Amino acid sequence: MSRIEVWCLGEPDTLVKYSRLHIKPRTATHGGFGRDFQARLFVNDLSEIDSVAELLHVVSYRLS
Repeated sequence: MSRIEVWCLGEPDTLVKYSRLHIKPRTATHGGFGRDFQARLFVNDLSEIDSVAELLHVVSYRLS
């Protein structure tokens, strides 16, 4: 089974308000990427693409 890992801009608590997808908070790390990309999710099925796109548009894109 294949899946895509997506790192997201935004606070995990904010991201979960906009999606039923399982959002995983990032483990504490150093550097710009770790500071900015606070959460990730996995796309496991084509049926999830619309939800992921909306989440990235509504939350992450506005922070970029």
